[in-house]
Amino acid sequence: MLPVPAAGMSMPASGVPRTARTATLPAAARSSDGAPSAPAARSAGDVGSARARTAAGAREVWADVAKGVCILLVVLWHVITKDYLQIDWHAGTPLPGMWGTLGDQLLTLRMPLFFTISGVFAAGALRRLWRVVARSRVARFLYLYVLWTALHTVLLGLTPGFDTTTAHGVAEFAAQLVLAPPNLWYLYALALYFTVAKALRRVPAPVMLAAALALSAVAAAGVVPPAGNRVSLLQNLLFFLAGLHLRPHVLRLAAKARGRRTLLIGAGYAVALAAMAATGAQRLPGVWPAVCVIATVFGVSAAPMVAAIPVIGAGLARLGRRTLAVYVIHMPVLALPHQLLAGPLAHAGAQVRFALAAVHPVLMTALVVALCLLLETGLRRSRALWLFDLPSRLRARSAGPADGDRLAAMSVSTAHDVPEPVTILLVEDDEVIRKTVAMALERYGYRVIAAGDGLSGLELFRERRHDLLLLDVMLPGLDGIGLCRKVRESSLAPILMMSARGDALDVVSGLEAGADDYVVKPVDISVLVARIRSLLRRATFTPLAPGPSHQPRSPGAPEGPGAPAEREMTGDALRSGAPSGGVPGSRDPSDHAPGPGDLLVFGDLAIDTAGLAVFRAGEQVALAPTELRLLLEFAANPGIVLDRRTLLREVWDYGWDGDSRVVDLCVQRLRKKIGADRIETVRGFGYKLRR
Repeated sequence: MLPVPAAGMSMPASGVPRTARTATLPAAARSSDGAPSAPAARSAGDVGSARARTAAGAREVWADVAKGVCILLVVLWHVITKDYLQIDWHAGTPLPGMWGTLGDQLLTLRMPLFFTISGVFAAGALRRLWRVVARSRVARFLYLYVLWTALHTVLLGLTPGFDTTTAHGVAEFAAQLVLAPPNLWYLYALALYFTVAKALRRVPAPVMLAAALALSAVAAAGVVPPAGNRVSLLQNLLFFLAGLHLRPHVLRLAAKARGRRTLLIGAGYAVALAAMAATGAQRLPGVWPAVCVIATVFGVSAAPMVAAIPVIGAGLARLGRRTLAVYVIHMPVLALPHQLLAGPLAHAGAQVRFALAAVHPVLMTALVVALCLLLETGLRRSRALWLFDLPSRLRARSAGPADGDRLAAMSVSTAHDVPEPVTILLVEDDEVIRKTVAMALERYGYRVIAAGDGLSGLELFRERRHDLLLLDVMLPGLDGIGLCRKVRESSLAPILMMSARGDALDVVSGLEAGADDYVVKPVDISVLVARIRSLLRRATFTPLAPGPSHQPRSPGAPEGPGAPAEREMTGDALRSGAPSGGVPGSRDPSDHAPGPGDLLVFGDLAIDTAGLAVFRAGEQVALAPTELRLLLEFAANPGIVLDRRTLLREVWDYGWDGDSRVVDLCVQRLRKKIGADRIETVRGFGYKLRR
């Protein structure tokens, strides 16, 4: 595992730490024309541990890869049972039986691994308040479950020859939803598992795991009537709770993945499968859960190894980030080619049937997954987003860059309601820098999602919400400047450019493209983290990261450089946009009616300091976080000339070590939105807001 640089360490281009005064991220190794130079030679030990470093470098990559494998196995299972084995191959070979046996054996891997990963990343959500968990998790999964089950009932009713269970009335549909969950039972299970985990959060973990193990063993033993997927629903609670309560152990297992260890675990899993199949012992109490545990350990160990394979790992990770769409769409998609091809395949020539009997499940799985992804893309582009999320969540998301759930959680936060980690999208083409930055940020409590080129970064940005973007400038495909402009077309999320190009023209280009800050590599890690915290403090819709600055301080100790300020309602509070002791963004402007003391009026410009909204001639103006912070600074000092150094100190929160024209650029952008004559230039001194 690549060590996380700490104080007293620096990171050279080879990725091997050396002693130095500060922790420094390297500039990319490039030739004079900006092209990447050849990487330094590595020892056999470095090469052998590269896979583990890949998993550690971007914490979610291995999980996305594992989810990608799991969804492929889910589709493969349905292809085998509902399509392949329903075709009369006349093959006279054991191929159909072999495929059926393989599908049965992989039952021990796909859903236990899926639920374990879900549990690992459910910890932050379950620390929220009940109403937030109920809306963002339970209600969302139940909504999708009911919606898509209804759609499946209608669509699969049009293909009567397809082997699946569909309801034939309202009462049967309701009973199926609750008592005998059909094909989409995974969504129903997640809603129930979140409810159970939240309701019993004070029960000791060993007690919860022991009870879930007993439930899984009883269900696997055949005691529970196998209606729908009821047995699977009871069996897999164990793995969700294991991922939740044993999260550090799961992450440690993934971080320490090694080839030899993974091969040994895989061999043990194969032996356990063979023994269970040969003896028929799967119904003996405890045998099935034990084999599933071995399978899950193997899956977690193997995922980082697969993630390190350049093309395969990246493809599976992208698929793993789109599992919901594939899961809910694939069954009706599978029904159509089955209806069209089952007859012709059964009457094809003997040689054709034999060849297709060997590869049909793989080809059909690839076809179904590709069609699902195409359909999802089309549905999202046609704005049918309600098919993939709660309409209320979509409205909250469209109301502004903030996530409605996070705003709701923050507005009623307590000591027991810990927000989820801040998510940072890191786009950096140099692998060593990408891993080093990701590990350093994760050490400070951030969640990092990484991409190696501009187009992949843009795809990740469009797929999910991010609290901050950290972009390199020189990226293949789509450079950082172009990516920044694309992001600014639809988002006001803070953007920090990080590049080896430090000329004034490069800095100005990045800031004019829409970046909020620009740092030049090599950069000290502590400086990078401080600037990220600064951007997050200014981004009024973004919570602060649960990093070291959130740790308790001794009485009288000075506040750390990145700690959240605890201000009274003074000029500082006005500049931050936060009430006393609050976090910027903890108030939803849409729920706030400005009082007389909240509204500042300057001609046709009105500033709601409590709701953090700006209006010009009655129309609301959309401001980037830095622009809003700058305007609030001017509003706190109307008619007073503020020089650039003062603005840099008060708005940017640190001593700017670059070109001070960053202030000029931000003022220029602000003038375009609130009126060119509202902010006056006092030549030789600075700027002031006209009363």
